[in-house]
Amino acid sequence: MIEFGKKSLYFSKLVRSKAKMIEFEIPLESHIPISEDAQKSFLGALAIAADTARKYFEDYINHKSFDSQLKNQLHNVAEYFDALLVSGLGNSAEYQDYIAILGTTAYYLGDYNGSSRVMVNYISDDIQLLE
Repeated sequence: MIEFGKKSLYFSKLVRSKAKMIEFEIPLESHIPISEDAQKSFLGALAIAADTARKYFEDYINHKSFDSQLKNQLHNVAEYFDALLVSGLGNSAEYQDYIAILGTTAYYLGDYNGSSRVMVNYISDDIQLLE
């Protein structure tokens, strides 16, 4: 199974730090630099969300229980997607809704319903899922 490793967690923390700087209106010149590698963690986070969700529910169907490590992986991924939006690194108009959907889903599957509800607010009312 794919996991959020030390490097991915490090990049996630950087992105979350950047998001907090924006949230608290820290002047841009005081922001920490974020390498492109932090944004490259997106595909890994997406793969982890899908793989973990599959395993999470497979365990539930077969054993009627959830693995806390899988729940933790979903939480790490959800926080990454959340921070990606708030930090502005994932805010291109083309992808913002999709990142918000991924974060919402990861929070929901990890049983963080309140955080999931907050993430729903990032999804625009006029989202175009199909062309």
